[in-house]
Amino acid sequence: MSHSTFNTAVIKIGTEVVTTPDGALNERMIAHLVRQVRRVKEKIERVILVTSGAVASGRAKYQRKKHSGERTTEKQMYATGGQVRLMSLYEQYVEQQKDCIAHQLLVTRDNFSSGERQEQILGVLGEIFADEIDGLPIFNENDGIANEEIRFTDNDELAGMITSLVRSDVFVLLSDVDGVMKDYGTDHASLIARIAPEQQDAYRKYIVPVTSKKGTGGMESKYKVACNAANNGMQAHIANGRTPGILEKILLDREKGVSTMFSTR
Repeated sequence: MSHSTFNTAVIKIGTEVVTTPDGALNERMIAHLVRQVRRVKEKIERVILVTSGAVASGRAKYQRKKHSGERTTEKQMYATGGQVRLMSLYEQYVEQQKDCIAHQLLVTRDNFSSGERQEQILGVLGEIFADEIDGLPIFNENDGIANEEIRFTDNDELAGMITSLVRSDVFVLLSDVDGVMKDYGTDHASLIARIAPEQQDAYRKYIVPVTSKKGTGGMESKYKVACNAANNGMQAHIANGRTPGILEKILLDREKGVSTMFSTR
């Protein structure tokens, strides 16, 4: 039974969730996530997505693999080629279902650099959510123009900043693992189901400091932004985006043990 009391949810979808092993976009997974979001939106007034996957999608178009020597301009080329395909799929599946419009918002760190610029973002979101036609804002970093001065560390950081800006009730980071694991990579690995503020430092030892194979983030960055959100009064979760119905389990049914929940107290 659904019993959500959330008003605003920010959901960050990682590259590993929306791509296949060869780096191409996973249409079936994107469709499944969008269906979940639409059901969540029946109960939660405001839902915001932050999606990765543009750079990986672009690499796949060029039939290339990620390598350590990639130049910034090379990744920008992949991003601008892949973003087109990424958003076309989101638009296709969002608008297959009646009365909802997908909105693309491409931003850099510069858009958060002043109160005036933050108000511009909030103004656009306000219009989207106030309209009689339902809207789904979908954020991504504007990789095509972002240089080292104005780029985010990764989309986890971007999602954390949006969560703070809109004062979200709940923040969900979807990865390709079930959450923060004790003894990750071993036969006796186990999920840490809840992390209270006073446990954050102690559990940090379980974080394996590696980045995504196809993206730029990793568990270390997810842990950091989830802790920050919880410390600022917003419940946060790290979960496996490939788990069927994971968003409904977390956001509607409040199911325990399907994610690592970072509690506010």
